Amino acid sequence: MTHLLYLSDTYRDTASAKVLDIRDHEKGTAIILDQTIFYPQGGGQPCDRGTITLPPLDKEGVGGDLIFNVEFVALDPDGIVWHIGQMTPPDKGDGSQSDPGGLIGKAVDLKIDRERRMTNTQCHSAGHLIDIAMNSHEALRHLNAGKSFHFPEGPYVEYQGEIENPMEYISALEAKCQEVIKADMAIIAEDLSPQEAQKRGIKSPPGKAARFVYFEGYESVGCGCGGTHTKTSGEIGTTTIRKISSKKGVTRVAYLTT
Repeated sequence: MTHLLYLSDTYRDTASAKVLDIRDHEKGTAIILDQTIFYPQGGGQPCDRGTITLPPLDKEGVGGDLIFNVEFVALDPDGIVWHIGQMTPPDKGDGSQSDPGGLIGKAVDLKIDRERRMTNTQCHSAGHLIDIAMNSHEALRHLNAGKSFHFPEGPYVEYQGEIENPMEYISALEAKCQEVIKADMAIIAEDLSPQEAQKRGIKSPPGKAARFVYFEGYESVGCGCGGTHTKTSGEIGTTTIRKISSKKGVTRVAYLTT
């Protein structure tokens, strides 16, 4: 099981770790670490990308550091994070590549793409903001939240149930979003005990604690979430509603953050 450092600090973009194993994956070579700051794709949020800097394998240190470019990150059912990507081998002078298996047990430096992390974090937090806006509207609060998509390319939140003339609600939802953003409220993430999680009906994937996330003052609209979040609503940025559609028993709110 990999210790998830990002859960305690969304804004941390560097860390150290130890290589536990190197495995083959259909997407490429995968490095397994004892702990990580890399967010694994899931919960509607895309994974982090970045680099794992590996020490020289040769006793003489020929060729300098190895750089492993992390292109995809996944969390498996055993709570292990797979850092998948490609190795940039050192120049050993003979064109040969070092055996990555020799890295097991070595210390490494981790660095994520901070701009990508924060873009994804703002987009994810804005999805929770949409929940608040929907719940605050008398004609919409009866809709139950469903699946969500927090990728910067076309994010949306879905709700179970239909409404008439959905586009007419855009201005009201945007106004509520801006009100909460302007108030700069704290976004709180609480780790729950198994008993409390069961009581609230919150589940979590293996390797992740059950977490309850809510905006200060809106605890009733909180939900279980293992993603990354901004510290306050003010850090989300401008949130606009791009489109609202309602058909086949589902209402979808498409939004953008800038």
